[in-house]
Amino acid sequence: MSQLIPKISAQASQDAAVRTVNIALDSSSPAEQSVKKFIENDAGDGTRREDQYLTGAKLVLCVISIALCMFLVGLDQTIVATILNQVGTEFNAVGKVVWLMTGFFLPSTVFSANWGQISIIFGRKYTMVVCVVLFEAGSLMCALAPNMNTLIGGRVLAGVGASGIQSLAFIIASEVTAINKRPFVFACMGISMAVSLVCGPLIGGAFGSNVSWRWCFYINLPVGGVASVFFVYSFNPPNPVFDLRTKLKLVDYIGTTLIAIGLVLFLLGLSFYSTNEYPMKSAAVIVNIILGAFFFIGFCVWNFRFSPRPLIPVEMVTTPGVLFAGITSFFMMSYFTVCILFLSLYWELVLGYSPIKSGINSLPFVIPLVICSISTGVLIGKTRFIKPLLMLGSVFAVAGTAVLPLLNQDSDSSHRIGLVIMVGASFGLLLQSVMSSTQVSAPKIEGGVIMSTSFITFGRGLGSSLCTILSDIAYNSSLKSKYTSAMKTVPKSIATQIDQYSLTELANDSDIIAALSPDAARFVRKILEDAIYSAFYFAIALAACTMISGVFTTNRKIPKGDNVALANRDDEEQKAKVNNEDENTDVGEVTEAKEV
Repeated sequence: MSQLIPKISAQASQDAAVRTVNIALDSSSPAEQSVKKFIENDAGDGTRREDQYLTGAKLVLCVISIALCMFLVGLDQTIVATILNQVGTEFNAVGKVVWLMTGFFLPSTVFSANWGQISIIFGRKYTMVVCVVLFEAGSLMCALAPNMNTLIGGRVLAGVGASGIQSLAFIIASEVTAINKRPFVFACMGISMAVSLVCGPLIGGAFGSNVSWRWCFYINLPVGGVASVFFVYSFNPPNPVFDLRTKLKLVDYIGTTLIAIGLVLFLLGLSFYSTNEYPMKSAAVIVNIILGAFFFIGFCVWNFRFSPRPLIPVEMVTTPGVLFAGITSFFMMSYFTVCILFLSLYWELVLGYSPIKSGINSLPFVIPLVICSISTGVLIGKTRFIKPLLMLGSVFAVAGTAVLPLLNQDSDSSHRIGLVIMVGASFGLLLQSVMSSTQVSAPKIEGGVIMSTSFITFGRGLGSSLCTILSDIAYNSSLKSKYTSAMKTVPKSIATQIDQYSLTELANDSDIIAALSPDAARFVRKILEDAIYSAFYFAIALAACTMISGVFTTNRKIPKGDNVALANRDDEEQKAKVNNEDENTDVGEVTEAKEV
């Protein structure tokens, strides 16, 4: 994004992402006269890429710190799911509990597109520290909340910090290691995020049942504090060269406002309908959706046509490798989030498991995810191939989601375990390969890797938020339809018991279902099971879209370890000559020819 940052020097403008370098070699064998090199561009803030690299203990501490931050963010997305009724009852505000979820994912989605640009302007280290502080402040506000409105406000503040942490964790992981080492770091990020999403209900249920729901937020404080100390100690890159006035001028305020208003209104309108606060034909839903779409279109026009410092550089959508990686990331996170949420719902409502037992039953989902995530990082690092693993993961995604409707309340545990393994394995394969595919396809502009990583994170967050709402709409619509149809033919003895409760109560409280007679409980669970199948069918469609978009991602490979070169700008013997990249060669691999 050449318009984002002023040119630092004439030499810096020559440091393109990948280029052909002709180096004078005093002596080399014929076999050494053609050596492929991969040279990445700088961030465009006056710092050099090699100055960001870490090794040894500092690298380990940095990776641990950002992995811990990712764990907390993932945990906060699902940990409140098991304490909603408890919190609503305590504050006498059951009607507002849905905002504990909505208040978090709205800002975490809305601001996720901003952090790439902000991190270049103000520096990755200080931007990350600010995001962690915001997240921790929001968590403390939630833990000490005396009423529901304060609790919701804390969730909103934590969501703002979480949006930055999710983007910056992968951006920093891209900065501290060379590209051939990144798959291993990305594996740590992926494992941390996925495990936290699955373990959230387990930890939330344990705190809510045995201690206090406030510990769901208190837990963020010591873990986040340790992560911050590790991060501040280990990651100390050079500061951007801009003064404060220049930094403030470089922020795209108009783009930020348009995308924030657009996404908030659009997602808010859908949320009103999905949570049954307003019917689809109501003004609150229709006006929000239409205005949201209008502002988002306005953002796209401003961002790609008029903005001198766009939040999403036009190169992100004109570079096929980055564009389709972003689309794949959108659908990948969508089907995975839908599967997590509705499998947890299945364990608790249909099978009647406690939150703790539900978490334990998710282990067959988590274990293959961890194994495949680690294996994918190792395989990409060793074989350099990305596309085969990405396509294998997408095939697993389609197959894994396709068998989920075979779950049955009468099936034994071995049958249920077998049906969820493939979904977990698919996400482990996809997360690393999609991010690596983005890295080798990053456009040859200043800050190309950072902005590409931010673009992928934005797609992932938007997919998770949007498709969670859409799957909830599909589930609720199916639930109402099947409940109305089933009640017409139900025996009177069962109908008498069920009529004591509303459909909302039956669909949200497993204790009520357990208190019914065996026949009535089975009747209700069958309705819930069929409604959950509707969400699984939606997940199948999302997985299929993941596979289709994955076909169009790049075929390029990770460069070999000894072929990753650092731009030695001060060495007069290495004069760089920037040539146009051959369309038939792998991006990131260029030939170093001997000059005579």
